[in-house]
Amino acid sequence: MRRYGPKKELQKSLYCLVYWLVHGLRIIGDKRGLEFFDFIEAVAGVEVSCVHGGLNCGFSFSVNDLLWKHSQMEERSKKKLLIEVIFGGNIINPGRLMGESVGNKKKCFFPYFCSQILLTPTITGSEVACLLPNVSRDLESLYLRVIFKLVWLEVNVYGAAAASLGALTLWVLYKRLFAKSTLSVLPGPPSPSLFYGHIKEVFNPNGWEFHNDLLKNYGAAVKLDGILKKNMLYVFDPLALHHILVKDQNVYDEPGWTYAFNHVTFGDGLLSIRGDDHRKQRKILNPVFSIKHMRDVLPVLYPIAHQLRDGIKNDIHNGLECIDVLEWTTRAALEYIGQGGLGYSFSSFDVNKKGDAYGDAIKILLPLMLKLFPLKDLLPYIVKIGSPEMRRKVLEMFPRGLVSEIRDASDILTEASTQVLRQKRSALEKGDEAMENMAGKGKDILSVLLKATAKDDISEENLLGHMNTLIFAATDTTTSALSRIFHLLSEHQDVQSRLREEVTAARQAYGDLDYDTLQALPFLDAVCRETLRLFSPVSYISRVALEDSVLPLVWPVKSADGKGEVKEVLVPKGTDVVVSILSANRSKKIWGEDAEVWKPSRWLEPLPESISKAHLPGVYSQMMTFNGGNRACIGFKFSEMEMKMVLSVLLESFIFEPGLPITWDMGFVTVPRVVGETGNLPRLPMKVRAVN
Repeated sequence: MRRYGPKKELQKSLYCLVYWLVHGLRIIGDKRGLEFFDFIEAVAGVEVSCVHGGLNCGFSFSVNDLLWKHSQMEERSKKKLLIEVIFGGNIINPGRLMGESVGNKKKCFFPYFCSQILLTPTITGSEVACLLPNVSRDLESLYLRVIFKLVWLEVNVYGAAAASLGALTLWVLYKRLFAKSTLSVLPGPPSPSLFYGHIKEVFNPNGWEFHNDLLKNYGAAVKLDGILKKNMLYVFDPLALHHILVKDQNVYDEPGWTYAFNHVTFGDGLLSIRGDDHRKQRKILNPVFSIKHMRDVLPVLYPIAHQLRDGIKNDIHNGLECIDVLEWTTRAALEYIGQGGLGYSFSSFDVNKKGDAYGDAIKILLPLMLKLFPLKDLLPYIVKIGSPEMRRKVLEMFPRGLVSEIRDASDILTEASTQVLRQKRSALEKGDEAMENMAGKGKDILSVLLKATAKDDISEENLLGHMNTLIFAATDTTTSALSRIFHLLSEHQDVQSRLREEVTAARQAYGDLDYDTLQALPFLDAVCRETLRLFSPVSYISRVALEDSVLPLVWPVKSADGKGEVKEVLVPKGTDVVVSILSANRSKKIWGEDAEVWKPSRWLEPLPESISKAHLPGVYSQMMTFNGGNRACIGFKFSEMEMKMVLSVLLESFIFEPGLPITWDMGFVTVPRVVGETGNLPRLPMKVRAVN
């Protein structure tokens, strides 16, 4: 039989199949123990016998065969092989099967634990047999773990693996094609791919047209297909959103891959914990994001805006035809959250540093993570394998490429946060004078948090996780929104002129504006709100149904057959739910016929009654931009304050005009790119000139 070649060829040939497998395994029910053993035989060339007795399931195999005839394996792969037996998602045995040669036979260590029960295998020569109680109820996880090891531990697999996965894929397709889903009553576009469904369209960086088509032609609850026809619900109906994000938020949780991704990238912060831990940590953090604290910290941040202004002036003085506004706003956002959030300066405006490795890592991390999206369902299992040290060693097996780039960017985040925390704690021990001499002058979010939680049980892991989360979330989203405003102002010179008049008059009267004065500028507020409504930095969020549930609709949708209306949706357990922020913020039923027009003046007039009657569950200005419920953006007031401060300072001094042609990627966070350019780093080159 043909073998797979080097690692790259193996990954290319199996990644897609493994991704299909992850979804397919979820629908295979009990009483399929024999299929499991047939499957293993096909993958590994192992002779397997199966014994059933009541709720018990046993198996035996040859140790030599299970190790894939070690001469056919790379030496380092042979030493890392792990076998785990899983049921119901819980590990029965995280044991190592490390064969030790003794003549032509092997000794092996193969203990099994299930809860408190020790399962003793029968070992005869190189044969291992074991009886597992109560396993036949849920065997699908067994498939996943074994195949997962084949991909990531670089084991050379026989071509039979592909054939087995292909057969399993056909079985999954058969089940899903002929099993009628309760979502089938909903309208939806035809699936463009039998395998990928609408995944590539929904999560496409250039998916604006697809999302707009759903908004205009299918109603506020739409049936889509996931991988291998998996149930997917696309929704922006206000009542349904209230149930998903507020009333039934324990039923509709973020997907496991989201928690896993955030945990790997940021640590144990708000984005990677759930349940009681999340509620406890959010309760601790809420006070440091209050309006009272915003008033205290704002004066500390104005010097950053002045540095930003001086840096752009220097570029103009040096005769640059176009200035990358995104680069400057990213530097500023990093410094704002550094000094205002962590009480630490990243020296983002150092004249000797044209670029900043930390800022670059922040800018490229989300686009890089998006490239791993097809493997998202493997992540919850990756983070549970072995110890952190083992997982780190696996990551270090990738000296180049996508995995190494994400690893290095994540390392930069962790290193910076650890350094900040150590310095902050040292200053706190020395007293108020030491705090006054630090960036942030002791009024930053971290200082307030450390003082407030001195007696609370908050671990260093949680603190580092919160810091990484804060740096990342506050930098990318705020930079996206702020750069979008400058781009829009360059295309609407009348709006820019009016806004400049307002902020200039205020600054000439009061100098650097305090929090309440900044918030009271009506046109500045209108420009920010309208941009955040129409061009939210985040276009959608994901949820998964943890149990069967019913979603009521305030706007009934036409049924798929066109013969009636659907007033409520029966959502099966396991359904992927896409909450469309973009569509909720652009719905004509809420915002009127000009909903898709950027019109700041709408906020200076009485808003249509349809907006208040919609009861969107968002935490900000009756829109969904900053999400809703207990996982809403905790720092949206800080972000809004930062945007208004930067706009007030820069518009007094500069006129912004279009530069190179720009397109905007949707992604996890929208970013600008120069039309025709390739590469990971987004850019926003604009013509900038002094007012006088």
